[in-house]
Amino acid sequence: MVWGGDSCNQFCIACLSLIQHQFPPIALEALALAKDYSAQRTDLSAVVEMKIRCWKELDSTYKGMRDVDAPVAAIRAVICVLLAQQHPEDNDTSMQLLNFLEFVTNVEPNIKEIGLLFQKYFPQCFGLARSELT
Repeated sequence: MVWGGDSCNQFCIACLSLIQHQFPPIALEALALAKDYSAQRTDLSAVVEMKIRCWKELDSTYKGMRDVDAPVAAIRAVICVLLAQQHPEDNDTSMQLLNFLEFVTNVEPNIKEIGLLFQKYFPQCFGLARSELT
């Protein structure tokens, strides 16, 4: 499993979609762009630019807030996906997924739903075929 691989990318986008109702505007915009990039409707330069915009938003609007604060965690979670899209060759998947999931659960702890998504996108970890989950 590669951090920027398709299954990992789709899993992360699905997790973010669960909690998007908690997102500040920049995180919603970044999630939409991540979905567009995943569907090949935009190019990598847009992903890089959005990542920069997210960091600038954190530095200006959310300066002094902690990563556990929901709006900051939401933006950081989306940045994780943008980074994975920018660097799909990165193989440190376990640590990056751990960081991503920490941000996601700081926004809203949907542990059961995340577990179901994990089973759906990584059935090989559970000895299941994808068709058994849909």
